[in-house]
Amino acid sequence: MTWTEMSGEGKLAAFTVIHIPPTHMAEVGYGRDNPYCSGIVRLNDGPAISAQIMGVDVTKPESIRIDTPLRAEFIEMGERTALVFLVERILIG
Repeated sequence: MTWTEMSGEGKLAAFTVIHIPPTHMAEVGYGRDNPYCSGIVRLNDGPAISAQIMGVDVTKPESIRIDTPLRAEFIEMGERTALVFLVERILIG
């Protein structure tokens, strides 16, 4: 296995809104009153990856669209660094 650099760009392939989070997400404030979106992102480079999707309205899951363009970012979440994907419009807006 070798390390291969990817563009970090892709499209949303599938998603779910999570109201009952695992412990590490509850520790940073997610829960019933603050759900988050988790999805599968099909990278433009080929592979697919599971990650948190940011920049979508989790209170209206029907507004979240498959094939939405996304871009990878690493963010600090408590004591961890997490890979998340941001909706492209946030990056250029």
